[in-house]
Amino acid sequence: MRARWPALLAVVALCGSACSGDPKPAAPANAGVRICLYTDGNSGTFWTTLKGGAEQAADDLGVTLDYQEADHDLEAEGHLAEDGVRSGCDAMGISAPEAAGLQHAADAVYAAGIPLLAVNSGEAVYVQLHAFTYVGQDDALAGRQAGSRLAGAGATRLLCVMQDGEDPTLDQLCAGADDAVGSVVPLRLTRGLADLPASAAEIEAQLRADPGIDAVLSVDPDLAVGAVLPALEAVGSPLPVGALGVSEQAVRAVAAGTLAFAIDEQPFAEGYLSVVLLNLAATTGAEAGGGRPVLTGPAFVTKDNADRVLELETAGTR
Repeated sequence: MRARWPALLAVVALCGSACSGDPKPAAPANAGVRICLYTDGNSGTFWTTLKGGAEQAADDLGVTLDYQEADHDLEAEGHLAEDGVRSGCDAMGISAPEAAGLQHAADAVYAAGIPLLAVNSGEAVYVQLHAFTYVGQDDALAGRQAGSRLAGAGATRLLCVMQDGEDPTLDQLCAGADDAVGSVVPLRLTRGLADLPASAAEIEAQLRADPGIDAVLSVDPDLAVGAVLPALEAVGSPLPVGALGVSEQAVRAVAAGTLAFAIDEQPFAEGYLSVVLLNLAATTGAEAGGGRPVLTGPAFVTKDNADRVLELETAGTR
């Protein structure tokens, strides 16, 4: 009987607090690490998916995440970054459509010795902003690949449909398509997504005025489905249409064959990878990317993979 006591004591020792009835879980190993992600996004589907990726990474790593959006107001985003410096961010990500509105804040982050990356936008300016990498899509590459696909379908003159406003990203996308096709007609819509019937009427007018147009590229999936396709139906021209970006309706249109393809920059991956890379920088000093971008796109959605992408899109992980 005496021989059993050491084994019994060992079991008790191993059991420890797990058998004591104490309901308190152990604190995550990285709970003291504060990762901050400030974007010019809004509550739309794309940014909600990016945020979901960041939150999933934070949960997986056990870090604390401060995610905030500025709704396309770069001055407000800059204030978020400056507040993050004062409140003790260990590493920070920002979206950067252009540098001017964020340079002062980025300088403050750099002066504080806080690792910084650009996410979703900023490939052209992230070095200027002292970011060690950019996580997102190469927009010029996305435009070139989209143009190449449409050229492969016979396109020689491409209508590139954009929302109104000055956004360098849209210009890069259409310029990339121009490199591939050789003739691109840019169309900046007056009302864009705010008035899809009016946008469809503008597209229809352009198609009637320029009968040489033989393909369309929309820089937004909702514009593609809600304005481009109705315009083509109105003029009776079943031209190939590509969309930059994904939505449930766009992916369904790809599956049905009414859209030739959609290009996905994979926002869930953008958010997830940003938190992973920022955690590495904060805890080990490692700066991944070698000073180059970490690309999450372009990734093509075609009829072959549309059903799978739709599952992921519905789950919020694409």
